[in-house]
Amino acid sequence: FRKTLPILLIEPKFKESAILKLSPFFVLILSILLFVYIMQFGGLREALMAAEAYRGGDYEPPKYGFVQRFFPANTILLYYSYYKYFLDKNCKNKIPFLFLFIFSFSFFLFLFFLFNSRGYLIIILGGMYLITSIVNKKYYFLQVSVLAVIGIIIIQIGDPLFYAIPDLINNGWDSFMATFIDIVKEQEETSGGFEEFVSNFTHPIVSLDLSLQVSGIEQNFRYLSDLIISVLSLLPDKLVGFKDPLSVSNINTILNKGVLKGTVLVGILGYFSYALGVIGVLLGMFFYGVLGGYLSRFFYQNAKLNQTVLVFAYFFIFYYGYFVFRGDPKITLQEIFILLFVISVILFFSKVYVLKNSGDIIKIISNEEKYENKFGRS
Repeated sequence: FRKTLPILLIEPKFKESAILKLSPFFVLILSILLFVYIMQFGGLREALMAAEAYRGGDYEPPKYGFVQRFFPANTILLYYSYYKYFLDKNCKNKIPFLFLFIFSFSFFLFLFFLFNSRGYLIIILGGMYLITSIVNKKYYFLQVSVLAVIGIIIIQIGDPLFYAIPDLINNGWDSFMATFIDIVKEQEETSGGFEEFVSNFTHPIVSLDLSLQVSGIEQNFRYLSDLIISVLSLLPDKLVGFKDPLSVSNINTILNKGVLKGTVLVGILGYFSYALGVIGVLLGMFFYGVLGGYLSRFFYQNAKLNQTVLVFAYFFIFYYGYFVFRGDPKITLQEIFILLFVISVILFFSKVYVLKNSGDIIKIISNEEKYENKFGRS
């Protein structure tokens, strides 16, 4: 079925120099948004101290907390500048991309401490590895092994480390170490090291089991309501005067814990089960598989024409797979809406063609002859 779908081929009408000319504007906007985000907590010190409580849902969201939804734009700049400076052999003037990379990488590290997110660090570093691997056609087994070990360590000690940061700020190093060690010991006593590590990956199984028991019985089927909620969640609560309804992960958390504290992610199978039971799982996974196959062909064909496409391909590779693990449209759309916005702008300033299954290229917007002379027929 998916092989019968035509593939869009994208040819930007703007030059790369235009991006470099606009990059200071992007840097300025991101810096302003970061300043607004920090100051609503009362300053950098207060923002760092509140980070873990805010991430865990124990801190009332600040008025301008929605500005963080624009921060993923920095990741686009990071991967783009990384690709141009380190991987693009055809790039002649690399100096502007070096400065852009230094800014975006510093911004990323700053966000890592502000969000106290272990996954965020692994996601970004993993993306840089994957783009490098695809471009150079190498697996880098040693680097992957090192990254895997670092990832396991971060997952194990990440929470105690972040919970102890307020003590470091308020009382110094000794108090920080004492708090950190106490939390590590408490985790080992309650669950054990390996069990604590494995528990990070079990929620999709637990949530699927629970959803199959209650959906359509104790809980009404959610149908497509979570897609609507995900769009509503893009509106800033404090500015529009209402809070969006509970998402599927919120409901799943309440059913698992008995209280809405933190988040028990539902996983994609649980999400489709809450939507329409077993039928929802079958239909949902069929169409999700079709979407994955189509995106795979889309990025493969476009990357053959322009490898810069890999910068955007990684986002879809990651979020497509991560949605299987998390399964909440609200969380996903909040994270990728700025990416979708950037792609929409690029498409607006591009020529778009259709590559049919037969290999023929059909013009959508002008200049078909130039396109076929440049790229040939597939």
